[in-house]
Amino acid sequence: MSSYEVNIKNLMTELELPLATDLRSDLNQIFGDIAENSFSIYLLRGAGGLPETCGFDLDIFVKQEEISQIRRILERQSSQLKSIALLNVGNEKKFKLLLVVRGSSKDPGRERNWLLLDFQSSIPGVDDKLTRRALAEWSSSFDGWPDQIGRLPEVVELSFNLVGALYRNDLSKSQILFSRLKTFPEKRLRDIATLFSDFGLVASQGTGEALVASIQHLIDQKSLARPSRAAEEKSRNYGTVKKRILLILSRKLFFLSFIKPRLYVISGADGVGKTTVCNVVSGLFEDLPLNFSSFHHSKYAKRVAIQKEEKKRSPEQRTIFYLGARSIWRKLVPAELKNRVLGILNEARYLIALNEKVSVGTLMDLVLLTDRYAFDRAIKAEFVGKKNWQKTLFHISSKISKTPRCVFLLVDKPEKVFERKQELSEIDIDSYQKNLIAMMKEYGMNFVRVPVSDRKPEAIGATLFDQMVTDLDLDLFALISAFESKIQEDD
Repeated sequence: MSSYEVNIKNLMTELELPLATDLRSDLNQIFGDIAENSFSIYLLRGAGGLPETCGFDLDIFVKQEEISQIRRILERQSSQLKSIALLNVGNEKKFKLLLVVRGSSKDPGRERNWLLLDFQSSIPGVDDKLTRRALAEWSSSFDGWPDQIGRLPEVVELSFNLVGALYRNDLSKSQILFSRLKTFPEKRLRDIATLFSDFGLVASQGTGEALVASIQHLIDQKSLARPSRAAEEKSRNYGTVKKRILLILSRKLFFLSFIKPRLYVISGADGVGKTTVCNVVSGLFEDLPLNFSSFHHSKYAKRVAIQKEEKKRSPEQRTIFYLGARSIWRKLVPAELKNRVLGILNEARYLIALNEKVSVGTLMDLVLLTDRYAFDRAIKAEFVGKKNWQKTLFHISSKISKTPRCVFLLVDKPEKVFERKQELSEIDIDSYQKNLIAMMKEYGMNFVRVPVSDRKPEAIGATLFDQMVTDLDLDLFALISAFESKIQEDD
C-alpha cells in the first residue's frame, strides 16, 4: 500500500471520529464572538453532525458586507484559541480558517484533530439576494448555539451543492447529487422545486417529477458552466507540463534551486534522540489531510544507490566493454586513486538521491521530514578520522544540497548524550553541538535550538509539530486543497 493510500485510509477513519475537545471549545468561542457582534452566519456543507462530527470542511455563508468584519474578529481571536489557528489570504468574498489541535493535546485514533472552516459570501450560480432569501426562509438554529448561527436542512443543502456543481459543469458531482435528490419523497421534492424556481433554474413550481425532468435537462445541456471544459483542460495541461519540466530540472541539476522545498530536518549529536523524536512528529502528522513523508537521509540514499547498482549488474548490462573496463579498474588503477574516485562517485549518488527525494516530494505536494542531513556528515567527519579530501567533499555537499525550510537542532548536556550512546567522547559531543550551530549560522540556515534536558520525546515531538504547522502557515491550505482534489479525482 502506497503512502498516499495510507493517508487516504487515515483520513477516512479520521472523518468518522468525534471532534477533539479543543476544537469544539474553539467553535463555541468563534460562534459566540460572531453572535455577540450581531452577525448571522449559516452552516452549509459539512454541518450535519455538529457539534460532534463534521465533513471534510465546514462551509459557512456570511453576508457580503460582514465578511471583512468577521475576518477581523477571527484575527483578533486566533491567539486566544486552544488550537493552532491559521487564516489564509482570501479576498473580499471568501477566506478560510484552519484549526489544528496542538501536539501536546492530540489523541490520535480517538478524536479528530483538525477542522477547516470555509467562509464565503456567495454561492456559485446563485444570485446573492436569492441566496439570502433562501437561507433566511429555510434555515433553523442549532441547539446550544446562539440563534445567529443557522443551519440548513439536508434537502436545501443538497440543492445548494447541486446548483454549484451544475454551474461548474462538474458532471460527475452533479450526477451523484442528482441521484441522491431523486430518492427524496414527493413532499420534499416539491420543496426543492420551490427553491429551484426561486433560483431561476426551473420554469415554475410543480411536481417532483417535473423538477427531476428539469434538472436532468440542465445536466444534459451543461448550459450553466463557465469557464468551459476546454479552458479548464488547457489550464490543467499547462500545470502538468510545467510540473514535469520542473521535475526534470530539479532531478538532474541538484545544485540549482528551482523550488523552495517543504523540508524539515531534525539534527544533533548521536544519542540526543533524533530518530525517536522524528518518529513522534511523523505520528502526529499522520491524521492531517495532507501528504507527509519522513526518512533517514543516508539510509534512503544508500537504498537508492543499491537498487541502481543491482540493475547495472544484471546479465544484460554486462557487455564486453563493461567487463573489460571492470578488469582494468580492479587490476591497474592504484588503490588511493580508486578510493578517491569511488568517494566522489558515492557523494554524487548521495546528492542526486537526496535531491530527487526532496524536489520530487515538494512538487508532489508532500511535507518532508528527514532524520539528519548533509551537514551532519560534514560535522561528524571531524570526529571519526575522515581524511581531508573526504571532509572537503562533505562540506561541498552541505553547501549545494537543497536548503531546508527549518532545522531543529536537538541539544543536551554532553554527559547526558554520552549516557545514551557512547560513540563520541563528552568533549567531542560538546564540540559537535557547537560546530553544528556555527555551521547553521555560517550557511545562513533557518534553525531552532531545541533543548532536550529531561523532557520526554513525546513532549519534544509535540513542540516541533506545533512549530512546523505554524511555519507551513499558508502552504497548509494549498496542501490540503491538493489532497482533497486528489481524493475527488480518485472518486
